[in-house]
Amino acid sequence: MDMQSFEKSIKKLVDLYGKPTDEKMDIYYDLLKRQNPKILERACELVMFHRISRFFPQPAEILEMTSQAYKEREEEEKPPEVGTCMNCHSVGIILKEYVYRGREYTMALACHCQEGKKYAKSFAINKVKLNEEQKEKKTWLPKPITEEKQEPESTPDPY
Repeated sequence: MDMQSFEKSIKKLVDLYGKPTDEKMDIYYDLLKRQNPKILERACELVMFHRISRFFPQPAEILEMTSQAYKEREEEEKPPEVGTCMNCHSVGIILKEYVYRGREYTMALACHCQEGKKYAKSFAINKVKLNEEQKEKKTWLPKPITEEKQEPESTPDPY
């Protein structure tokens, strides 16, 4: 890091506590120049929040806060944890493909895990139970009704 970006990183400290002498600034620069400028800037903010003194902070105090700033950045950049559900990876939604009248469609269904139950509850999705034949075909559509309609029996005329 060059001196210009260093001064930009500690600008808030300088504004709050006043600028140290040039000799002290050179010492601070030599001790803190290996730090990432954004991390150093965040560390200076943390020093201002956690320190109760009217004097310019020591380099050790700033370095102590850089470790906390790195931890904060790691937490922000940490990828979300993969869930325990093997079907939906704890997203709550399973995508199923089906064929209807010769066209392929994709439907989002609620998983049976905890997240899926939340999804189903929040959107009031009715659960559809698949019978074994539908599971083998991997379709979710119900079987068409093929029963013939029976005509109602004629009743005798009461008049």
